[in-house]
Amino acid sequence: MIEVSDEAVRALELPKLSACAHWVELSIGDWNSHARVNLDVAGAHFDRPSAVHFLRFELAAAAKRQLRDGAPAQIWKQ
Repeated sequence: MIEVSDEAVRALELPKLSACAHWVELSIGDWNSHARVNLDVAGAHFDRPSAVHFLRFELAAAAKRQLRDGAPAQIWKQ
């Protein structure tokens, strides 16, 4: 969670954070997946940045196995 309490700063930062969400990846062991972002609002959040973003990752069966077996998971920006 990233909190930006100052309204003026938030107005400047939200557009940057909205764009950044599209560069997030999930790594589990030796497996990577690019985030699927805001599927419910498509590209609308670029015109009017939202304070909330929904990132979804499709996990392959091998990634699920690695996660169950204790492999580390990491979320990072490309």
